[in-house]
Amino acid sequence: MADPGNIGLINTAPGVLNATPGTSQTGLPPSGAPVTGYTPASGTATNANTTTYNPNAYQVTPEQTVAGQIKNIIASGSPLMEQAEANAKNLMNQR
Repeated sequence: MADPGNIGLINTAPGVLNATPGTSQTGLPPSGAPVTGYTPASGTATNANTTTYNPNAYQVTPEQTVAGQIKNIIASGSPLMEQAEANAKNLMNQR
C-alpha cells in the first residue's frame, strides 16, 4: 500500500518540507512566494480609502419588480383578464 503522505495539519506551504519563515527552501526551484510567518500581536489594520468611490444612483421602477409585473398582468383591462372574462362568458353561455 502506498504512503498517503502527511495528511495532518501543516505549518508550511504544500510541498515545502523544512522552511524557515521568510525564506525559500534551498535545493528546489522557486515555486512562488517564500513562506512567511504571522504574528497577530504585531498585525495592524488600516482604513480602506473610500474617497475615490462614486456609486451610480439606480432607481427601480415598478415594472422591474415581480409585484409590479403581476399588478400589470391582472389589472382590469389587461389582455389576460379580458381573455379570462371572455372564456368565463363562453362557459356560462354553454349552460
